Amino acid sequence: MVSYTLRSQRGRFVLAATLLIVVAAAGWAVFRPASAPAAIATAPGAPVVLVSEAMHESISRTMELTGSVEAVRAALLASPAEGPVQGLRVLEGDTVNRGALLLTIGRREAADASLAYARESARREAEELKRVEELVGMGALPSEQLDQARVNHERARAQFQQAEQLSSDYQV
Repeated sequence: MVSYTLRSQRGRFVLAATLLIVVAAAGWAVFRPASAPAAIATAPGAPVVLVSEAMHESISRTMELTGSVEAVRAALLASPAEGPVQGLRVLEGDTVNRGALLLTIGRREAADASLAYARESARREAEELKRVEELVGMGALPSEQLDQARVNHERARAQFQQAEQLSSDYQV
């Protein structure tokens, strides 16, 4: 009975060792390292598997998708100035902040020239007003000319402010 027990234990050991070797071989076949020979990896009918090294990174909560989006709201751009669109600074799909310059309208050069002329006229009329005030103070000119100089100065300032406003109309 002792010899039967030893044989039975030896048989179980051999069976367990064989089973362990078979499981290890199957595990190696399924989970073999990426450095396996190319002949094994490219065997006919074998699927191509790409292997990448795992990296520790944070996961963002964004998704990049392809498709079309229709606006819920549409905004019309309008300007009191007229002319061809030039200097378009944004394209479809760009993010735009409030107050950002989107485009300029083509006749801006004429508006800038008009603004420069109005600025110079206002400067000249301010100098003329000072000169007339001094001459009226000395009694060299009648006070009516001071009134006329003030009117001319105010008109030139108003024209400058209007030209400044029109110049800004050429930017949307």
